[in-house]
Amino acid sequence: MNRVYLRNAGVCSAFGGNDATWAALMAGKSGVGRIANFDAAGLGLPTQVASEIPAFDEEALAHLGLRTRDLAGEISPFVLYALAAAHETMGGLNWRDAPLADQLRAGICLGSGGSGLPAFEALTEATLAGYPERKERLRHMRDIFRFLINMPTGQLSIRYGLRGPEETFGDACAAGLKAIIGAVRCVLLDEADVMLAGGTEAVICRTAMAAFNLMDPRGSTGGAMTLHNDDPAGASCPGSVNHDGFVMGEGAATVLVQKEPPASGFYAEVAGYASTGDADNMAVPPGDGSAAYNALNLALSRAGMPPEGLDAVILHYTSTAAGDKAESLGLRNLLGDHAAKVMAYAPKAALGHWLGASGPLGTWVAMQAMQRHELPPALNLTPETLDPDCAGLGHFVRGKPIKVVAVLAMGFGGTNAALVLKLPD
Repeated sequence: MNRVYLRNAGVCSAFGGNDATWAALMAGKSGVGRIANFDAAGLGLPTQVASEIPAFDEEALAHLGLRTRDLAGEISPFVLYALAAAHETMGGLNWRDAPLADQLRAGICLGSGGSGLPAFEALTEATLAGYPERKERLRHMRDIFRFLINMPTGQLSIRYGLRGPEETFGDACAAGLKAIIGAVRCVLLDEADVMLAGGTEAVICRTAMAAFNLMDPRGSTGGAMTLHNDDPAGASCPGSVNHDGFVMGEGAATVLVQKEPPASGFYAEVAGYASTGDADNMAVPPGDGSAAYNALNLALSRAGMPPEGLDAVILHYTSTAAGDKAESLGLRNLLGDHAAKVMAYAPKAALGHWLGASGPLGTWVAMQAMQRHELPPALNLTPETLDPDCAGLGHFVRGKPIKVVAVLAMGFGGTNAALVLKLPD
């Protein structure tokens, strides 16, 4: 495989940007709390906790070149979070004043699982309340630009003058990692020299919470989501015997994917990648662990790397028992005795499940870990609370060199992705 490089990973989370988010993860803090955006308890929703990003104040908006009134127009939350993460990634880079030939060699790939849903929910409510009386307000809101899944891609393309490949991925919870892989392919196929890539998600709304709560036959219980409302900070506990469902999160993470290594600053090399399907079930991963096994095995094979070459893995672990156990089994089967030596970390313990942006968040964590030579400690997981079916991985192993890191993402529809990064030779 020809060489492709990643640099300038940026994030927007409940904790803030790059430095604030990393400091919080290293300190073992949780970004999960009671839902503030609407009255989940009053609606009788079984799950009433999430990892929400606080509202941007005027200063934070001005930092992005925005005003409060922009948020009532085309800039819906998942667009805003993508702008914030990309601001961390791009710094002073911009192609708007570059020659057309250079603009056509710079592109963008983003992923999202369903972040237009809150805007669609609002539009539906306004319409049902009486379209004739509200059409002027609806026209002002320009809701069509608030819920189409490619709106963050378009906004960033305009902002940074990216006229090359422009693609949006909607592969559920694997969308963002597949977007990064899509950007890698664009560079490998010589369609672009540089790509802005990642994912964004902001789907914490009544409709989404209700839908996930209704997912399985647990009836009045939480469905696919947690019922640990009395302990928000401990509610997301991937790999623990207490994992009873995921916690919804929101945020964005982006990275630059490019053909040439940068002249300065930290960067990582793409060693291998893979995209696979389960051909098994729409919602539940195969119990034999083949989802994680096949994706990572193919990525390592493409990298020409044995399992023993892996130093760390950023897990997809969602805090659902079926998902955590299947992923653990797949990794143990693939890595063998080496599995217990591979440092393992689950970002969703701190920031909840970012759905389509979870893979880019994992990529951001991987790059921070490689650059800073440290991996955050396990959160909401101890040797005493570790589910026996999730044992055998290096959940509590830290302090080793971090030169090769794998990132996993798996989504509804049985879609999976794996990315293997390494420090350059």
